[in-house]
Amino acid sequence: MHIHKHACVRWSHNLSIQIIHLALFFFASVARVFNAVGRSRVRYRWSFALSLFYAIHCIALIGPPARKGSVRYLLQNKFWPFKLVLFAVCGVSAFAVPDSFFPVFGGIAVFSSSIFILLQIIILIDLAYTWNDEWVKHDSTGWRAAILLACTAMYGASFTALGLMFKWFGGQHCGTHNGWLSATICLIIVVSVLSVVTERGALLPSAIVSLYCTYLVWSAVSDSTPGQCNRLVSGSSNDHAAMIVGAVIAALSLVYSSLTASGAEAAVSTSKDYQSSLDGEETDTYSYWFFHLVFLLGSMYLAMLLTGWKSVDATSGGIDTRSTQAMWVKVASQWVTFALYGWSLIAPLVFPDRDFD
Repeated sequence: MHIHKHACVRWSHNLSIQIIHLALFFFASVARVFNAVGRSRVRYRWSFALSLFYAIHCIALIGPPARKGSVRYLLQNKFWPFKLVLFAVCGVSAFAVPDSFFPVFGGIAVFSSSIFILLQIIILIDLAYTWNDEWVKHDSTGWRAAILLACTAMYGASFTALGLMFKWFGGQHCGTHNGWLSATICLIIVVSVLSVVTERGALLPSAIVSLYCTYLVWSAVSDSTPGQCNRLVSGSSNDHAAMIVGAVIAALSLVYSSLTASGAEAAVSTSKDYQSSLDGEETDTYSYWFFHLVFLLGSMYLAMLLTGWKSVDATSGGIDTRSTQAMWVKVASQWVTFALYGWSLIAPLVFPDRDFD
């Protein structure tokens, strides 16, 4: 195995251009979807347009890493005016699709979104560990103080938010919400204790995971029907706040996953790849189709996020006005996050002979 820094710089430049342009397409669709307030079917169509755009790229670019000047290399790294036209065509085409198609698309989006959520959770945990490693390696009083301050701020925000959620969403007749919120507090304490007593653990990753899980339970309980167990006055504003936070997290996950997955492929290669770079044959070492697949899954997730996981009625083509599916998806995501993070802490103890770095 060889690590060649010059090649990494080249791939990083190409990759950065891809991420910037594709992120612009993603955010453009998010902005357009948010403008469709109260029109969930329009949101479904714009999400479908974005999914179609990335699906075309994913299929067209299947294959091994491409050399500079090849057709797939040019399709990936050039022709941005053409891609803009393609994006517009996908947008127009999405509104020509009959309503009867969208129950099918909704089912596919639910499945794809589940995969993206799992990917997003893994990315979050990886980011938490990376953040901690970057700060700990400085080994100075200032950086240790920064870690302590960050942990205090995130734990403080988590427990303050949970206290407010008990006030707004809990109560004598709100057993489900009380259970979710109580379980969140207990699980935060459990993973925090594990992070202290295990060799691999650290408080900063636990604080990050705790804050994210607090956001998930807030997003879940705020989806409940306004009333005794949802006393937050501004229900519509709260829904939009949850959507915005979710969209930002999803977009950051897309960018971070693209950087980490593709960056790892670029940094480390086989001897053959390295010799090829020495011969001056410029080859992108990251997977084009996987790059676009991640954005495709994110586009499907966008459909669910911005419609509150509401299903499409197969008979009328309308959107169900109220669905408990969103609440349970978010709560389940929180439990999976705690489980995966907890496993990352205890796995080295269960399998001491394995390398988990």
